[in-house]
Amino acid sequence: IGFVPVRKKGKLPFKTIQETYSLEYGEDTLEIHEDAFQKNEKVIIVDDLIATGGTIGATVKLVKKLGADIMECAFIVELPDLNGRDQIQDCKIYSIIEFGGAFFRWLVAVTVFTPFAIKTLMYEWPIIKKNIAYFSITSLLGITTFNTLIYYAGHTTTAMNLSLIAISFPIFILLFSRILYKELLTVKKGVGVVLVLTGVVFLITKGNISTLLNINFKIGDVWMLTAAIVFAVYSLFLKNKPQGLSVITLQLATMILGLFFLSPFFLWEQSLVHNFFLNQTTAPAILYVGIFASLFAFILWTNAIIILGPSRAGMVYYTLPLFSGLAGYLFLHESVGIIHFYSMVFIFSGILITNHESKNK
Repeated sequence: IGFVPVRKKGKLPFKTIQETYSLEYGEDTLEIHEDAFQKNEKVIIVDDLIATGGTIGATVKLVKKLGADIMECAFIVELPDLNGRDQIQDCKIYSIIEFGGAFFRWLVAVTVFTPFAIKTLMYEWPIIKKNIAYFSITSLLGITTFNTLIYYAGHTTTAMNLSLIAISFPIFILLFSRILYKELLTVKKGVGVVLVLTGVVFLITKGNISTLLNINFKIGDVWMLTAAIVFAVYSLFLKNKPQGLSVITLQLATMILGLFFLSPFFLWEQSLVHNFFLNQTTAPAILYVGIFASLFAFILWTNAIIILGPSRAGMVYYTLPLFSGLAGYLFLHESVGIIHFYSMVFIFSGILITNHESKNK
């Protein structure tokens, strides 16, 4: 059985062919030797992980360019939430593990956080009992419902649609703040929002705004839009936490309740899949998502809501694509171009305009 490597641009010697593919906020290039396969040669593509599908999609195109027949694409881990199968719909797919991460990410977060926060939670237990309805609603919104909606959205729409709809949640925060707290929606704030949205859309579409005309809306878009609304409402709830309650107790209590509410969905998923297990590939991913993307991210977001307020924190959220691009450049050697610069100018200009107005209120 022969082995043929597919590597990033510049990693392979001799003559190669290339295929460029889209990342969430940029692009990258894969290469394969031009004489890797003979025509109609049977090939199985093997990778450790399928997430958004960009890498495997480019690999499939490279193999097909050389005239080989792809018998199957095989993976150790599949993250179904990210809808990677959409990139290789004409290929047979096999994965050992389907990692529906919502339950395990919060299980890790609770396990890691509890030893540090349980003493404070027990001290503030009377506040929790008195406001159990608040904690239940907050947990259902931010932990259970939000994650579940994104899971279903990822199965029924494209990554482009998910990215575009996700940026609507700070807008819902502004609208709900206006309705509930009578916050003014002034011209300056409107201009700031338009600038930020322009920068984010420019980044997502890679400067080709006409891409928006070719978007096909699917049922998953409804789920994603609902998720954006749910997270906006969740953020407003954080601002109105019960008096005397610490952020530590708020976070641990909502995570525990959210994990409890997620349990039925997890059990239902496992009854269909029966193939989740820990190994050297899945364990680090679960730990990272549970500790950093769940525990630390939600604690910091809660503090930002309390300190800045929902509206201002929501606008700062729009810097996420820029930091994602920077991380991709530093750690994954992804390219950074003029599109990223223009997007940065629009996004930071919009945030500065909006927050400058808040200081003068």
